[in-house]
Amino acid sequence: LHMKHVLTLNWSMLKPKKALVTRLIKLGLPSGLSQAVFSLSALVVQSLTNSLGTLVIATGCYRGGSTANAYVPLNYPAIADFELVEALCIAARSRGVSPRVGVIESKDAFFLESPQYLPCVEEATMHWDIMQRAGILATEMESDTIFVIAQLRKMRAASVLFGLGSHHGVEDMSPMSSDELDTLSRVAIGALEAIIDSDKRKIS
Repeated sequence: LHMKHVLTLNWSMLKPKKALVTRLIKLGLPSGLSQAVFSLSALVVQSLTNSLGTLVIATGCYRGGSTANAYVPLNYPAIADFELVEALCIAARSRGVSPRVGVIESKDAFFLESPQYLPCVEEATMHWDIMQRAGILATEMESDTIFVIAQLRKMRAASVLFGLGSHHGVEDMSPMSSDELDTLSRVAIGALEAIIDSDKRKIS
C-alpha cells in the first residue's frame, strides 16, 4: 500500500515477534480456557435444570376453585400438613433436588393459563400479574379441595408438583419426562416412608 506523501507501508516489515506472541499466548490462553470452561459448565447446568423442570412443594393454596366452597366458607384456609411438607423437603434434598417451597394456586378453569383466548383478557392478565407479585409458585386444580377436606377429616395432606410450563400459556407446556416422573415419585415415596417410620416410633 502506497499513498504518496501521506503513508508508506512496507509489507516485508509486517511479521510477528516470536517473544511477544509467546508472551501473549501465555497470558491469554489460561484466561480464555477458563472462560470457555465456565461458559460450558453454566450451559450444562442450565440444560440439566431446564430438562428437569421445577419441583414445587406447597405449604398452602390460594383458593381459586369452587369445590371446597361447598364444605367451608371461602375464608377458611387450605393448608398442607407441616410434617408432610418437611418430609417432602428432606426427601427432595436427599436426592439432590432443591425444591421451591411456598404457596400455590388452585382453580377450576384449566385454560386460565391462556388469557389471550378469554373474553376478559385484561382481567385474566391482571390476575396472573397479581399471582406472580404475591409469590405464587405454581397453579393447579386439586390441592385446595384436598387440603380442606383433609383438615375437616383430621387427616394429613400435602402436594408436590413439577412445573411443566409458565404463566405465558398452555402452549409452552411440555409433557413430563420419565426422569421427572421418577424423581417426583421417589420424593413422594421417600416422604411417606419417613412419615410412616415417625408414626411407628410415636406408637412404640
